Amino acid sequence: MEKFEIKSFQENGFLIVDSPIDCTILDKARESYNQLYLKAKEGKYPYIRVYDDYSNKPNLAGIEMVFHPEIIDQNIIDLLNQTKILDYAKSILGEDIKLTLSRYHLTENISHVGIWHRDTSVGQKLNSIQINFYLF
Repeated sequence: MEKFEIKSFQENGFLIVDSPIDCTILDKARESYNQLYLKAKEGKYPYIRVYDDYSNKPNLAGIEMVFHPEIIDQNIIDLLNQTKILDYAKSILGEDIKLTLSRYHLTENISHVGIWHRDTSVGQKLNSIQINFYLF
């Protein structure tokens, strides 16, 4: 990561990275995600998040633990490997990093409305970051 990007992150608390991605790899990852979505929607994967569940079917808002052995997918791993996500995380936090939360966020009939926020005050020692990657 360039020094100006780290400085921007430190000053603003966020960083937007536009990374070119091979369309074939992205298409394969999207298809894998769609298959995973159907599996979760059909109740074949139990780790989901539901918001505003007002109907007979769950209003699926998230699929949790996306690196769980039951749903890990090589196409999605290939996509993440093509990006520099881990390099950015290591540039900000150091080499000793770990993943503590992974989730596919999605919306269906009723969308959860929330605001983006920072979980710590600016200036405090940084020991975690949130990384978002958009498939669609």
